[in-house]
Amino acid sequence: MRAKLPKLTPDSKQEVAIQKMIAEPTNAALNASLMGTGKTLMATEVAIRLSAKTVLIIAPLNTYWGWHDTIQRQTDYTADGLHKIDSSTKGRESFRKLSESASGWYFIGREYFRTKEWHKITPDIVLVDECHFMQNRASKSFKVAKTLKAGFKISMSGTPFGNRFEGFWAVTRFLWPDDKVVPKSFWKWVEQWALTKYNPFSNVEIVGEKQPGAFANTLPCYVRLEPDYNIDMVQEVRYVDLVPAQRKLYQKFQKDLVVWLKDNPLIAEVPIAARIRLRQMTLAVPSIRDDDSVYFADDAVSTKYQALLEIVEDNPNEKMLVLTDSQKYAKIVTDRLNAKYGDGVAFEWSGTASQKQREEAKQAFINADVRFIVAVIPAIAEGVDGLQDACRTVVWLSHSDSNILNQQVLDRVRRRGQKRVVQVYDIVARDTYDEGQLDTLLQRELDLRASLKED
Repeated sequence: MRAKLPKLTPDSKQEVAIQKMIAEPTNAALNASLMGTGKTLMATEVAIRLSAKTVLIIAPLNTYWGWHDTIQRQTDYTADGLHKIDSSTKGRESFRKLSESASGWYFIGREYFRTKEWHKITPDIVLVDECHFMQNRASKSFKVAKTLKAGFKISMSGTPFGNRFEGFWAVTRFLWPDDKVVPKSFWKWVEQWALTKYNPFSNVEIVGEKQPGAFANTLPCYVRLEPDYNIDMVQEVRYVDLVPAQRKLYQKFQKDLVVWLKDNPLIAEVPIAARIRLRQMTLAVPSIRDDDSVYFADDAVSTKYQALLEIVEDNPNEKMLVLTDSQKYAKIVTDRLNAKYGDGVAFEWSGTASQKQREEAKQAFINADVRFIVAVIPAIAEGVDGLQDACRTVVWLSHSDSNILNQQVLDRVRRRGQKRVVQVYDIVARDTYDEGQLDTLLQRELDLRASLKED
């Protein structure tokens, strides 16, 4: 059993936000506070102070223990107080209890949430963590969420509409299905709030908000706290050149989106696939199997890996969070670091590792046994706390197209509890998609932050 931690007292800003949500007559709130401001604590306190008997939490699976510990801190519940709903026998029993409105706190992962029927289930309060998962109005997540009725709703995310302003409609329509707040017609909402341009393929393309921040500040209950701590960060770009074999493939692929690796064609059928392939080609010289899948040979030449080694040598004894969007490359880097510095010194944090293995690796990272966490960006972006206690150095080998994920990963180290200046290295391949992507992500981040600013 995990030890019970001491109760937390909300600070003055958190207390104002809690009181604002409790007093909201529409029984809904959007908490768009940034990471490290205590969204979990605030939501838990709202549920407690509203005397909610049945509380449903919809969240990423790896946030379970964070919710569990916060609830245990703030209430008298035992270790079994947060009932997990999943496909296990115990999980199905928890769902039955919720269906019968049995008192308690219930937790369900976002993926499993989409598989259940919610028409007849009415919790006193539903807390939606990382709510941008329902920002696509055509997604099953949004369609299922619309059927869930609750006495009170709180959605939480520092980037509630994801990477695109139009995602704001679905997220807020879930909270306020009232035409006076959020029009039922998506296109009516677009006409009122969104900046658009003509696109020959879709006729209308939404490119942002007409007046950044205007829509958020019309919402009945909108909360956005920013961290009141100041953690300095130093960023350095390290440029590398592709080896001739890489450059030849890259230029050919960029030109006509088809390259030949030995006797096998590599074809990008859609733009997103093209971006993935271009990024892969900057990591190492790629190979291709007979089934057209791309991989990196154990001895694949990689100037980015050589740059990583230089950074390691420049920072002796420093622990590092090494990031890439490619699981295939993460494995190569992990294997090479273990071979060079000692078996077990590096851990591959990806979909191949179980939640238990990740928890053990995190503790080993904090306690000195693991020096490098080589992480696939989506796998570590959400629900991971404690890395700031062990590490201040972040190395990007490649970025994700999702600026949300990039920012969330960086905030694993640059967050409350970090006591040193955060050092960020960006390894960029010259004259490749790497450079253009950085400019695009920066502009996108500036635009989205403007739309989330609270007056």
